[in-house]
Amino acid sequence: MQFGKFHGIAFLIFGFLLLVLQAWLIFSPGPVLPPNAAPQTPPVHVTQKVNYLPAMVGIASLITGSAIYLSNRQKGPAATATYTRNRISHS
Repeated sequence: MQFGKFHGIAFLIFGFLLLVLQAWLIFSPGPVLPPNAAPQTPPVHVTQKVNYLPAMVGIASLITGSAIYLSNRQKGPAATATYTRNRISHS
């Protein structure tokens, strides 16, 4: 892949940002009532619904990015020189 290192790093950054977004969604406070509004019903413990889609996509992006980055890291100038040397010697 021609731009494998670039795409690998981009996937890693995207995955990291999605995981930060997921942490922010989990730890953000719930809805806040105005201080002067008296509730009509007794307070009920409200559980916050959490969507884990950003975390799942973020983890998949981190895995994909690291796989792309590591597979293209080995294809540097030394690998190209070895390939060229082997190709010439077999001709």
